[in-house]
Amino acid sequence: MVSDEYQFSDPETGIKIYDFLMGRILPELVSSELPLLPERYKDETPEERQARAERYEAAFQEYDKAYGEFLTRFLAGVSQLKKDAFRSAEADQAKYETKALTALESQMSNA
Repeated sequence: MVSDEYQFSDPETGIKIYDFLMGRILPELVSSELPLLPERYKDETPEERQARAERYEAAFQEYDKAYGEFLTRFLAGVSQLKKDAFRSAEADQAKYETKALTALESQMSNA
């Protein structure tokens, strides 16, 4: 069972995932760059601002797609780990039962 102390909503984890995905799409939108954007673009024209807004919109659409794919792969990996753990537990149980049966058969043969 997962401890109550473990937080699945750790903001740092979300930031790392966001930066990992967005860094491959439009690096100027990673979290460390966001505070720098107002200064970087303070002198842009309305046309430049509009073009940047369109770039950002396209980047976030691509991000949403990448995030969906990330979640799908992540959940598939978790599911596979669960299956592997269950198979391992079954194999361990089978070994235990085989040893127990062998010991019981040996005792019955010697009796």
